[in-house]
Amino acid sequence: MPEKTLRADLVACKVMQVGSLLPLALILPILSAGPLDGSLAGSLLEGCGASIAAEPEPSTNSESKAGVVSLKNHDYKAAQDIFEDEVEKHPGTASCHIGLAEALNGLGKYERAFDESGRALAIEPNSRAALNARASANIGLHKFKDAQKDCEAVVAVDPRNVDALCLKAKAEAGTERYREALADVNKALGVQPKNASALSVRARICVGLEQYDRAIADCNKAIEIDARLAGAYRSRGQSYKALGKKSLANADFKRAKDLGYQE
Repeated sequence: MPEKTLRADLVACKVMQVGSLLPLALILPILSAGPLDGSLAGSLLEGCGASIAAEPEPSTNSESKAGVVSLKNHDYKAAQDIFEDEVEKHPGTASCHIGLAEALNGLGKYERAFDESGRALAIEPNSRAALNARASANIGLHKFKDAQKDCEAVVAVDPRNVDALCLKAKAEAGTERYREALADVNKALGVQPKNASALSVRARICVGLEQYDRAIADCNKAIEIDARLAGAYRSRGQSYKALGKKSLANADFKRAKDLGYQE
């Protein structure tokens, strides 16, 4: 088997096996790196409890891998279809419920995402990915305090969890605690400086702080990394609008809408 194919299979297997969707910004560099050594393989499981590492084998199938790829590509409808089928086949596998919750969050179906993340937590009560998925749903439902509690539970055991730090920042920004939010997203970027989602979150916070030039700079970086990141276009559009650059703002608002931006 070609080395790159073997690498992709190993990573996808670990992503689903641990009962959590690892940050895609972490997965992609691994897929394109050199030979997979023992220390790197071990890092994929770092921070996962024994019960999570013992995730049942069915979650490593090709359909689940395709669902992860769809999430990476922001094709949330395709991911929803895949993971709904996986949940029906493997209702006792937490990672399938997490994948479905992530897809539903991407589609703005926050009530259903909350329910699916709850089902995942009933199977794996300490799943960090499930807590993050529930936090994301709660942010969409404007239940910012509940979202922050889930993020804090993750950060308490994994202070470098980029997803939890970004979600915590979004929850704080939701209640206009922008300085706290900025501190948390900066921690996330300290772990992964080129994480497009973290850059987009910081841009959103900078808009709240009326630091529009800084927001535009972060959006530009985020879009350079991930051109399908709808939130980055939205924040850049808001910044352009505040600076009186109406045509640029409208172009970004249209692009965000075309990409399925969800408030």
